Amino acid sequence: MQTSAAGRLVSETLAPEPASVGRARRLVRAALAAAGYERLEQFVAVTEADLLQLHGIGPKAVATIREALDRRGLTFACRR
Repeated sequence: MQTSAAGRLVSETLAPEPASVGRARRLVRAALAAAGYERLEQFVAVTEADLLQLHGIGPKAVATIREALDRRGLTFACRR
């Protein structure tokens, strides 16, 4: 089974955690996938505020995505 980039992105920086946290990661992955986010590079076209508007995405998820973007020299879009 192939894991989507969004799923890898959420889980790549996190160590093993309690089951409740694993459920939270699954919900975040599902919310991102439902919104059409499959690759990390897609997040450069949206702002953090845009992501926070998605049901199931909170500040912690946005911070995790921001860290993954930073590691690749990428950033969220800036609001104009």
